[in-house]
Amino acid sequence: MENSNNNGVHQVAGLFVVIYNNEVICARTSLADAEAIYSSTLEKHAAVEYPAHDTQDYRNIKWIPRINRWQVRTSQGGKQKILGSYKTQADAVAAYTTAMRAAPILVKPVTPPTDATQPVRGIKWRRDLNRWVAHAYVGRKKHYVGRFRTQAEAITAQKRYLEIKAPYKQEPEQELPSIDRPAYEDYKDLL
Repeated sequence: MENSNNNGVHQVAGLFVVIYNNEVICARTSLADAEAIYSSTLEKHAAVEYPAHDTQDYRNIKWIPRINRWQVRTSQGGKQKILGSYKTQADAVAAYTTAMRAAPILVKPVTPPTDATQPVRGIKWRRDLNRWVAHAYVGRKKHYVGRFRTQAEAITAQKRYLEIKAPYKQEPEQELPSIDRPAYEDYKDLL
């Protein structure tokens, strides 16, 4: 059973747990110690002026109230990395710009292709991948061929795939040899 005072001290299983902003600060055996810790926590957080969230001009710089600092994060290759936490927003912005200048650009920005010739069945530009994607149709089935930097590479790969997977589809239709049949007059007596 959980007994609670109007402050953030709760009694749980014989311990007094200090909770502030829905986070457990500590657990103590005496009520006086727990209340002293809670009051010092209130004083510490009351002295901090929380910045307005409207002043955040950078997407990767955020105010973290739990640690009372600005945190700088980056994302490379789909993974987030924390660069550090700073007391002022100006320090965080300086650290972020320094890190971005020093970091190599891993991914080219997505730009529409300039080497596009004419539309080809099974070859299309994927903007999210920044690549040309090739598919080959064999019969009624669609087969994935791969991703390519240029449309010409995609067309070449699609042709090679079709040569390997469906060589009989690529050959021109051959006429069947004609059968010499006797005329009707030649065998009508046999009927």
